[in-house]
Amino acid sequence: MGPIKILSFIAYLFTFIGMLGLIGTGFGYFSTKDFLSRATPAEGTVINLIEKSSSSNSGGPSTHLYTPVVRFKSIQGEEWQFTASVSSYPPAHRVGEKVFVLYIPGQEEDAKINTFRSLWLLHFIFGGLGFVFFTIGISLLTVRFLKESKEKKLRNQGIPIQVEFQGVERNTQITINDRNPFRLIAQWQDPATSKLHLFESANIWFDPSPFISKRQLTVFIDPNNPRRYHLDISFLPELAE
Repeated sequence: MGPIKILSFIAYLFTFIGMLGLIGTGFGYFSTKDFLSRATPAEGTVINLIEKSSSSNSGGPSTHLYTPVVRFKSIQGEEWQFTASVSSYPPAHRVGEKVFVLYIPGQEEDAKINTFRSLWLLHFIFGGLGFVFFTIGISLLTVRFLKESKEKKLRNQGIPIQVEFQGVERNTQITINDRNPFRLIAQWQDPATSKLHLFESANIWFDPSPFISKRQLTVFIDPNNPRRYHLDISFLPELAE
Protein backbone atom coordinates (compact mmCIF):
# COMPACT_ATOMS: atom_id res chain seq x y z
CA MET A 1 0.00 0.00 0.00
CA GLY A 2 1.41 3.38 -1.05
CA PRO A 3 1.78 6.33 1.35
CA ILE A 4 -1.21 8.19 -0.13
CA LYS A 5 -3.46 5.18 0.34
CA ILE A 6 -2.07 4.70 3.85
CA LEU A 7 -3.05 8.27 4.76
CA SER A 8 -6.51 7.80 3.27
CA PHE A 9 -6.93 4.49 5.08
CA ILE A 10 -5.91 6.07 8.40
CA ALA A 11 -8.30 8.99 7.86
CA TYR A 12 -11.28 6.75 7.10
CA LEU A 13 -10.35 4.29 9.87
CA PHE A 14 -10.09 7.02 12.52
CA THR A 15 -13.36 8.56 11.36
CA PHE A 16 -15.10 5.17 11.49
CA ILE A 17 -13.72 4.31 14.94
CA GLY A 18 -14.66 7.77 16.20
CA MET A 19 -18.21 7.44 14.88
CA LEU A 20 -18.57 4.04 16.56
CA GLY A 21 -17.33 5.52 19.84
CA LEU A 22 -19.71 8.48 19.66
CA ILE A 23 -22.68 6.33 18.63
CA GLY A 24 -21.91 3.85 21.42
CA THR A 25 -21.66 6.72 23.89
CA GLY A 26 -25.03 8.03 22.73
CA PHE A 27 -26.69 4.65 23.23
CA GLY A 28 -25.01 4.31 26.62
CA TYR A 29 -26.15 7.78 27.68
CA PHE A 30 -29.81 7.13 26.83
CA SER A 31 -29.62 3.67 28.38
CA THR A 32 -28.36 5.16 31.64
CA LYS A 33 -31.01 7.90 31.52
CA ASP A 34 -33.68 5.23 31.07
CA PHE A 35 -32.22 3.24 33.97
CA LEU A 36 -32.27 6.29 36.24
CA SER A 37 -35.88 7.08 35.33
CA ARG A 38 -37.03 3.59 36.41
CA ALA A 39 -34.59 2.82 39.23
CA THR A 40 -35.44 2.47 42.91
CA PRO A 41 -32.91 3.59 45.56
CA ALA A 42 -31.60 1.34 48.31
CA GLU A 43 -28.76 1.25 50.79
CA GLY A 44 -26.07 -1.36 50.29
CA THR A 45 -22.85 -2.53 51.90
CA VAL A 46 -19.56 -3.37 50.22
CA ILE A 47 -18.88 -6.98 51.24
CA ASN A 48 -15.81 -7.73 49.12
CA LEU A 49 -13.23 -6.25 46.78
CA ILE A 50 -12.31 -8.47 43.84
CA GLU A 51 -8.67 -7.93 42.95
CA LYS A 52 -7.62 -8.17 39.33
CA SER A 53 -3.97 -7.98 38.33
CA SER A 54 -2.31 -7.72 34.94
CA SER A 55 1.40 -7.97 34.17
CA SER A 56 3.13 -5.40 31.99
CA ASN A 57 4.57 -6.68 28.69
CA SER A 58 7.68 -4.58 29.30
CA GLY A 59 8.44 -6.44 32.52
CA GLY A 60 7.29 -3.62 34.78
CA PRO A 61 5.23 -3.98 37.96
CA SER A 62 1.79 -5.55 37.81
CA THR A 63 -1.30 -3.36 37.78
CA HIS A 64 -3.94 -4.10 40.41
CA LEU A 65 -7.59 -3.13 40.02
CA TYR A 66 -10.33 -3.56 42.60
CA THR A 67 -14.00 -4.21 41.88
CA PRO A 68 -16.51 -3.85 44.73
CA VAL A 69 -19.13 -6.49 45.47
CA VAL A 70 -22.24 -4.97 47.08
CA ARG A 71 -25.10 -6.53 49.05
CA PHE A 72 -28.42 -4.74 49.48
CA LYS A 73 -32.07 -5.37 50.35
CA SER A 74 -34.78 -4.78 47.80
CA ILE A 75 -38.03 -3.04 48.65
CA GLN A 76 -39.57 -6.51 49.14
CA GLY A 77 -36.94 -7.28 51.81
CA GLU A 78 -34.99 -9.78 49.69
CA GLU A 79 -31.20 -9.73 49.86
CA TRP A 80 -29.27 -9.31 46.63
CA GLN A 81 -25.67 -8.82 45.72
CA PHE A 82 -23.94 -7.62 42.57
CA THR A 83 -20.48 -6.87 41.26
CA ALA A 84 -19.90 -3.30 40.16
CA SER A 85 -19.14 -2.69 36.48
CA VAL A 86 -16.21 -0.34 37.13
CA SER A 87 -12.85 -1.30 38.65
CA SER A 88 -10.26 1.12 39.95
CA TYR A 89 -6.94 1.60 41.68
CA PRO A 90 -6.83 2.62 44.41
CA PRO A 91 -10.16 1.03 45.32
CA ALA A 92 -13.04 3.50 45.24
CA HIS A 93 -14.71 1.80 48.24
CA ARG A 94 -13.65 -0.25 51.25
CA VAL A 95 -15.16 -3.42 52.68
CA GLY A 96 -17.95 -2.56 55.10
CA GLU A 97 -18.61 0.83 53.53
CA LYS A 98 -22.24 1.86 53.12
CA VAL A 99 -23.13 2.88 49.56
CA PHE A 100 -26.25 4.09 47.79
CA VAL A 101 -27.61 1.62 45.25
CA LEU A 102 -30.00 1.99 42.33
CA TYR A 103 -31.89 -0.97 40.88
CA ILE A 104 -34.92 -1.71 38.75
CA PRO A 105 -37.45 -3.98 40.50
CA GLY A 106 -37.28 -7.37 38.86
CA GLN A 107 -33.73 -6.70 37.65
CA GLU A 108 -31.96 -6.53 40.99
CA GLU A 109 -28.91 -8.39 39.65
CA ASP A 110 -28.21 -5.39 37.37
CA ALA A 111 -28.08 -2.88 40.22
CA LYS A 112 -25.50 -0.09 40.19
CA ILE A 113 -23.73 1.98 42.80
CA ASN A 114 -25.16 5.50 42.66
CA THR A 115 -21.95 7.40 41.87
CA PHE A 116 -20.68 9.31 38.85
CA ARG A 117 -17.89 6.75 38.41
CA SER A 118 -20.30 3.83 38.27
CA LEU A 119 -22.99 5.47 36.14
CA TRP A 120 -21.16 7.80 33.77
CA LEU A 121 -17.37 7.29 33.76
CA LEU A 122 -17.24 4.72 30.94
CA HIS A 123 -19.50 6.90 28.79
CA PHE A 124 -17.15 9.86 29.24
CA ILE A 125 -14.08 7.74 28.45
CA PHE A 126 -15.51 6.20 25.28
CA GLY A 127 -17.09 9.50 24.28
CA GLY A 128 -13.77 11.31 24.70
CA LEU A 129 -11.86 8.69 22.72
CA GLY A 130 -14.54 8.69 20.04
CA PHE A 131 -14.37 12.48 19.78
CA VAL A 132 -10.57 12.44 19.47
CA PHE A 133 -10.53 9.72 16.79
CA PHE A 134 -13.40 11.34 14.86
CA THR A 135 -11.78 14.78 15.00
CA ILE A 136 -8.43 13.47 13.71
CA GLY A 137 -10.07 11.44 10.95
CA ILE A 138 -12.44 14.15 9.76
CA SER A 139 -9.63 16.73 9.90
CA LEU A 140 -7.45 14.60 7.61
CA LEU A 141 -10.34 14.14 5.19
CA THR A 142 -11.19 17.86 5.31
CA VAL A 143 -7.59 18.89 4.59
CA ARG A 144 -7.50 16.50 1.63
CA PHE A 145 -10.84 17.77 0.30
CA LEU A 146 -9.84 21.45 0.65
CA LYS A 147 -6.50 20.79 -1.03
CA GLU A 148 -8.13 19.05 -3.99
CA SER A 149 -10.78 21.80 -4.25
CA LYS A 150 -8.08 24.49 -4.20
CA GLU A 151 -6.09 22.75 -6.94
CA LYS A 152 -9.19 22.31 -9.10
CA LYS A 153 -10.21 25.96 -8.65
CA LEU A 154 -6.72 27.22 -9.51
CA ARG A 155 -6.60 25.03 -12.61
CA ASN A 156 -9.94 26.42 -13.77
CA GLN A 157 -9.64 30.06 -12.67
CA GLY A 158 -5.94 30.67 -12.02
CA ILE A 159 -3.53 32.37 -14.39
CA PRO A 160 -0.97 29.95 -15.90
CA ILE A 161 2.60 31.23 -15.88
CA GLN A 162 5.87 29.64 -16.94
CA VAL A 163 8.41 29.29 -14.14
CA GLU A 164 12.03 28.16 -13.97
CA PHE A 165 12.59 24.66 -12.62
CA GLN A 166 15.21 24.74 -9.86
CA GLY A 167 15.48 21.17 -8.68
CA VAL A 168 14.07 18.31 -6.63
CA GLU A 169 14.22 18.11 -2.85
CA ARG A 170 12.97 15.79 -0.14
CA ASN A 171 10.27 17.03 2.21
CA THR A 172 11.77 15.90 5.51
CA GLN A 173 8.81 17.29 7.46
CA ILE A 174 6.73 14.29 6.38
CA THR A 175 7.71 10.67 7.06
CA ILE A 176 5.60 7.61 6.31
CA ASN A 177 7.07 4.11 6.61
CA ASP A 178 10.52 5.71 7.05
CA ARG A 179 10.16 7.46 3.71
CA ASN A 180 10.15 11.16 2.83
CA PRO A 181 8.31 12.43 -0.25
CA PHE A 182 9.92 14.49 -2.99
CA ARG A 183 8.77 17.84 -4.34
CA LEU A 184 9.71 20.10 -7.22
CA ILE A 185 11.10 23.58 -6.61
CA ALA A 186 10.64 26.41 -9.10
CA GLN A 187 10.95 30.18 -9.16
CA TRP A 188 9.50 33.12 -11.06
CA GLN A 189 10.23 36.83 -11.07
CA ASP A 190 7.13 38.98 -11.29
CA PRO A 191 7.80 41.47 -14.11
CA ALA A 192 5.44 44.00 -12.54
CA THR A 193 7.15 44.12 -9.14
CA SER A 194 10.53 42.44 -9.85
CA LYS A 195 9.90 40.29 -6.78
CA LEU A 196 11.06 36.68 -6.87
CA HIS A 197 8.50 33.99 -6.02
CA LEU A 198 9.37 30.43 -5.02
CA PHE A 199 7.00 27.54 -5.70
CA GLU A 200 6.83 24.03 -4.29
CA SER A 201 4.89 21.16 -5.81
CA ALA A 202 2.66 18.74 -3.97
CA ASN A 203 4.39 15.77 -2.37
CA ILE A 204 5.58 13.08 -4.80
CA TRP A 205 6.21 9.57 -3.49
CA PHE A 206 8.89 8.63 -6.02
CA ASP A 207 12.01 10.38 -7.33
CA PRO A 208 10.75 12.49 -10.25
CA SER A 209 14.23 13.55 -11.42
CA PRO A 210 14.49 11.09 -14.37
CA PHE A 211 11.14 12.31 -15.74
CA ILE A 212 11.93 16.02 -15.85
CA SER A 213 13.40 17.02 -19.20
CA LYS A 214 12.34 20.66 -19.37
CA ARG A 215 13.47 23.77 -17.53
CA GLN A 216 10.08 25.47 -17.75
CA LEU A 217 7.16 24.35 -15.59
CA THR A 218 3.60 25.64 -15.38
CA VAL A 219 2.16 27.21 -12.25
CA PHE A 220 -1.45 28.35 -11.85
CA ILE A 221 -1.62 31.39 -9.57
CA ASP A 222 -4.43 33.37 -8.01
CA PRO A 223 -4.20 36.82 -9.67
CA ASN A 224 -5.22 38.47 -6.41
CA ASN A 225 -2.79 36.50 -4.27
CA PRO A 226 0.27 34.91 -5.91
CA ARG A 227 0.88 32.96 -2.71
CA ARG A 228 -2.10 30.82 -3.67
CA TYR A 229 -0.80 28.62 -6.44
CA HIS A 230 -0.64 25.13 -7.87
CA LEU A 231 2.52 23.83 -9.51
CA ASP A 232 1.44 21.49 -12.30
CA ILE A 233 2.99 18.01 -12.09
CA SER A 234 0.48 16.26 -14.34
CA PHE A 235 3.31 15.49 -16.81
CA LEU A 236 4.82 13.03 -14.30
CA PRO A 237 3.79 9.35 -14.42
CA GLU A 238 1.33 8.08 -11.83
CA LEU A 239 2.72 5.85 -9.11
CA ALA A 240 1.39 2.29 -9.28
CA GLU A 241 -0.23 1.26 -5.99
